[in-house]
Amino acid sequence: MNKLVRRLATELRTRGPAGFLRFVGLRLAQWRGDVLYELDLQQIGTTQQVAQHGPLVQVDRHTLGSGAAQAVEQAVLTEVNHAYREDLRGEGQLFALTDAQGQVTSYGFVLFDSFYKRILGEARSTPMISNCYTLPAQRGQGLYPCLIQSACRQLAAQGYQRAIITCAPDNAASIRGIEKAGFRRVKTLYSLVLVTRWIALQKRVSSPDSHA
Repeated sequence: MNKLVRRLATELRTRGPAGFLRFVGLRLAQWRGDVLYELDLQQIGTTQQVAQHGPLVQVDRHTLGSGAAQAVEQAVLTEVNHAYREDLRGEGQLFALTDAQGQVTSYGFVLFDSFYKRILGEARSTPMISNCYTLPAQRGQGLYPCLIQSACRQLAAQGYQRAIITCAPDNAASIRGIEKAGFRRVKTLYSLVLVTRWIALQKRVSSPDSHA
């Protein structure tokens, strides 16, 4: 209960009254669309590489709280992102691109224990890249596809065979970045989710090039 109260207080402070009410409303009942993409990590070496944009910093249970990751933690794990610390203490990972001064320019999380995997029909063991963000001043430079492709190379080195990522069907910028990074579209799901835990209705639209 205390965790929930802290989360709600953070959301209210971050979003303001109007944004907070919308946040709560979407968790009671939400009609959402998700385009699912996958990448065969065994073929990551043959995937067309995108230009590297600065060093990649990885934060996980082995580096969380260490000096090497401190700057990234301070920049990323604030406000609503603070909740991801729990994931990072387990299997979760955080990847961030930084500039020459060590400032974060783009970041994303790799999650395993996620309710959205139930929506997607995916196994818990499959790494899901999620909650990616590029700072406004750094957009338009190809950081997003660089970030997710770099994260996938790290996942491949860890022995994972497949990674997934999703975006909204109307998010053209994310779709371009995901496809540029080498991901293949699998399907589009439209789901009615109640109280963030129950799927009341779901419609699946297979992609023309999908073999799933």
